[in-house]
Amino acid sequence: MTPIKLAPGSRFFIFALEQYKYAKGMTGKDTLDLFERYSVMSYIQEFYDVLHTFGTGYIISDLDDYMKHCDEYGVPYENASAQ
Repeated sequence: MTPIKLAPGSRFFIFALEQYKYAKGMTGKDTLDLFERYSVMSYIQEFYDVLHTFGTGYIISDLDDYMKHCDEYGVPYENASAQ
């Protein structure tokens, strides 16, 4: 069986999703739904070089701040630069 190769950002996305799920006491499905709602994958891909150097607590806090920003401005990440 050939192992599946994931891009570094994809592996980090899975890590962030699992850590966020655990920290917030959420199910995997609820966490994935939340991340999809806010385009967290796009955010993580864009800022992977910086985010992957920080600890779990910082990453969770940063994702909370990012989603709060989306709520305040009513835009997902890919449209945030238009604000």
